Amino acid sequence: MLYRQSDNPVKLVFYVNDPRNVIDRIRGEGLEVIREATPVPELQNAVVGLAKDPDGYLLEILQAAPKSPGSGFDPGSGDGKGGSDHDL
Repeated sequence: MLYRQSDNPVKLVFYVNDPRNVIDRIRGEGLEVIREATPVPELQNAVVGLAKDPDGYLLEILQAAPKSPGSGFDPGSGDGKGGSDHDL
């Protein structure tokens, strides 16, 4: 059976502090941007963008929710509880 990248159902989701910046950086690397990072009303106006990585995988770039006081989780804090030290 012949494998086709378009048959791949994998989508990688990244929660970042500044989706517009990440989408701009992806574009700057010469990669395909599918959807500009813009607010989505159905997601309480969270900013969402879509792109493809060098292997053709779909990347969903979502605005990280602000850290709630006492939640102990910040996806971009680098505190070992989630996320990383920096955006993509």
